[in-house]
Amino acid sequence: KPDPINNYAKTKFEGETEVLKNSKNFIIIRTNIFGFSKPLKGSISEWAIKSFIEKKKIKGFNDVFFNAIYTKHLAERIDILIDVNYEGIINVASLNSISKYNFLKYLSKNLGFSDKMVEESSVKEFNFNIPRPENTVLNITNAKKIFKILTVEDGIKELVVDYKKENLHA
Repeated sequence: KPDPINNYAKTKFEGETEVLKNSKNFIIIRTNIFGFSKPLKGSISEWAIKSFIEKKKIKGFNDVFFNAIYTKHLAERIDILIDVNYEGIINVASLNSISKYNFLKYLSKNLGFSDKMVEESSVKEFNFNIPRPENTVLNITNAKKIFKILTVEDGIKELVVDYKKENLHA
């Protein structure tokens, strides 16, 4: 059940509410993602990659969990939802949840960097100006009925292959 804890989340929920009130044929996809763009910007994976290349240690939260999906995999799942004429709200994410700490360690290893570049920490150690949820794991029961669900690790492995193909790896 939606429980927005900050303005960003509230505006997303308000957008969903407007779609529900004003549309009959729609797909609302709830997700959390990771990926990269050219040039690298500020997503969790891009921030980590830049830090690894610059040999900077980073902190990964051991108490924040998500089941993010690689953006390429999300795009493939959106195509499937369109092909099957899906209507309604659906959560599209990875099969398993992972802490941000373990996500960053797995990413560093798959990129060929030492996982010691990722230091374990708690979100409670940081004073963020905006409240952040510690658990954004999505229930993917409905998605499992429509398409194959991959793991976070599958997504990271494919991200690394795609990233290296783009010759962005220093």
